[in-house]
Amino acid sequence: MKKKFSFIFLTLIFITLNTITAQVKFKINVNKNKIDIKESLKVDFIINKKENNFQAPGFKKFTIVRGPFQSESQSWINGKNTYSKTYTYILTAKKEGKLIIPSATCNIDSKLYKTTPTSIEVVTNKSQVKKNSKVLYTKFGSPINREKFFISCKDQINKGINNTDKKKIDIPAFCSCITDNLVKKLVANDIQDAIENEKILGLLFKNQNDPELKTCFEKSTINSFKLTDFNNLIINKSMYIGCLNQMTSKQQKNGQMSLNNAKKYCSCFAAGFVSKGYTYLDVKKITSQNDEFFNEALIPCLNKVVKKVAYQPNDIIGNSFLSKVPLIEQNHYGYKVKMSIGSIFKYYVFDTGASDVMINKDLEKYLLSKDIIKQEDYLGTKSIILGNDKNINARIVRLNNIKIGDYVVNNVEAAIIDSKKLFFGRSLLNKFKKWQFDSQDKILTLYK
Repeated sequence: MKKKFSFIFLTLIFITLNTITAQVKFKINVNKNKIDIKESLKVDFIINKKENNFQAPGFKKFTIVRGPFQSESQSWINGKNTYSKTYTYILTAKKEGKLIIPSATCNIDSKLYKTTPTSIEVVTNKSQVKKNSKVLYTKFGSPINREKFFISCKDQINKGINNTDKKKIDIPAFCSCITDNLVKKLVANDIQDAIENEKILGLLFKNQNDPELKTCFEKSTINSFKLTDFNNLIINKSMYIGCLNQMTSKQQKNGQMSLNNAKKYCSCFAAGFVSKGYTYLDVKKITSQNDEFFNEALIPCLNKVVKKVAYQPNDIIGNSFLSKVPLIEQNHYGYKVKMSIGSIFKYYVFDTGASDVMINKDLEKYLLSKDIIKQEDYLGTKSIILGNDKNINARIVRLNNIKIGDYVVNNVEAAIIDSKKLFFGRSLLNKFKKWQFDSQDKILTLYK
């Protein structure tokens, strides 16, 4: 017990001595030693011990744009105490030339400490343009004009965030860093497309995990401004652009969603992505419809536009405002509905969880033999959702002359699956303005 107490006592002495004898470090860090006269400068004063009476230097040749901002950290690692405190200023120069940032001062243990005076070279716009005009080379050696990429980056980020948020990041410094460090990892066609079609934010979204990009965040934002904070400023715009690019690409291939509805969906998706605090990893981790992100961010936005896209009153033939369709109960295991394709009556499992009407290969073969399905009705393949929450790829065919209740419905997409059962899914339900299911009376009401 005595030995154990002695060991603890000696350890405490060691830690105390380590803290007392730790060398005081009081220094200045600047993000650049050479800036354009219109460019902002980030200045950090860093102290490794708790101080009294910090005094910033007189920035007589500079204007304080923002600051001071304070950040503080402390940790214990293997008995060693590490402490750091930072005062951050964002400055702009009042004139060109070599300007000196004088010493900052502070008191630690009744002793005065000073930072080293730092020289900053301030150049004219002409000098900056000359720098920006140099040629950079892409991943595969294609030349890219630095100035064009740099200016596009600044302009598009300025458009993408509001005036309040612009104060949280040095946009020219960020874009300069991105231009010099990320371009060499990109492909020329992607860069050209981003410049010409204002997709710089989409390009950043695509490469958001790149270490150079993270470094540029850190160099151009104040200490208390985290990478996730900046993400929230551009993520809404970048997610919107990335989403819209994908949706318009799909629209060109299969025409499932108009550009206007794609914009509505992507706007909803991007806003929800940020407001609910999701990250890019949440998108990548989607494995099923039970994932939180799928249900909380994707489905609500899809529901706002998909049904409007599917609803086509001109595809519904019938004079009635509504039609009541009786459902057949399957021994407490759900319901079936009777409907026909052409003149072929069959019973279909009523399944609102299924994304599409689903027919099997036997029925497909029979409909082909009766010339109800023609070769031009085949629409390719796509991923569909079964009622058991499983995604599969299936061939898609367009069906006409579907008789259900008092209506005949045309242009309905159906999936062809390996199953003995037939399914009545949302591709037909969403053709209607709305529908209601009454489990007590076992009635499906369809509204034209």
